[in-house]
Amino acid sequence: MSAVAWYEFARGPRRPEQLAVARTFLLDQGVIPFTEDLAEAVAQLFRQLGPPRRRSADIAIAVTAIACGAKLLTLNPADFKDIPGLELL
Repeated sequence: MSAVAWYEFARGPRRPEQLAVARTFLLDQGVIPFTEDLAEAVAQLFRQLGPPRRRSADIAIAVTAIACGAKLLTLNPADFKDIPGLELL
């Protein structure tokens, strides 16, 4: 899970025991750090896709998935439909 997605989940309201249970569902990589390289890739794609700014977190989550060769599981596929190279579940 990308650090940005984990942030969105963890900001809650969540109790510590809920976060502990959620962590058990993460795969071997756990929470993937938001690195400088990812930040640059996200910024580039954000500039290409344009506004609105409320999409910045979604774009960061998508770019992390693409960089890891992962498919993105979402309940909001419309938020990600125009992101090239992203595979949705």
